[in-house]
Amino acid sequence: MNDTIDINENEWRLLQAVESGEASSQRKLAGHLDISLGMVNLCLRRLIKKGYIKTHGLNKRKVKYLLTPKGFTEKMKKTYHYTQKTISELSRIKSNIQNEICAQYLAGQRDFVIAGSGELADLTEIAIKNLKYGDILYKRKEEGSADVLIVAGEKFPLLDIVSKS
Repeated sequence: MNDTIDINENEWRLLQAVESGEASSQRKLAGHLDISLGMVNLCLRRLIKKGYIKTHGLNKRKVKYLLTPKGFTEKMKKTYHYTQKTISELSRIKSNIQNEICAQYLAGQRDFVIAGSGELADLTEIAIKNLKYGDILYKRKEEGSADVLIVAGEKFPLLDIVSKS
């Protein structure tokens, strides 16, 4: 099976819209997807040429767009790769957070405060729960604008922690 993805982001979004029945007109697609009418037309023509979408003429002025089995397969392939990439990235971020907490733990710290209400704060809480240290204590404060890890009064922005390579 050829695992290369043959479509770009706009084309993938168009395939989703066609599959869900939102493709009543190119103008409505452009508004729904927040891309230009010309880009919708260009992408639709490319997808039709590749065999991912077929058209069915309703009358002289109206066309219905239908997803082909080949188009469905390509959309699912792109969705699968995107999901795999997301899972891999979340794993990397969680690992970076756990590495920071382990470094602090080895330096003698046992009490941690997670401040913030964003996804990084949520992921930090999960990362701490998954560590096998029984004596780590943490509490969550959903306040402040940026997600931070507070250790012995020092604030570590979570964005800086997860950005480490």
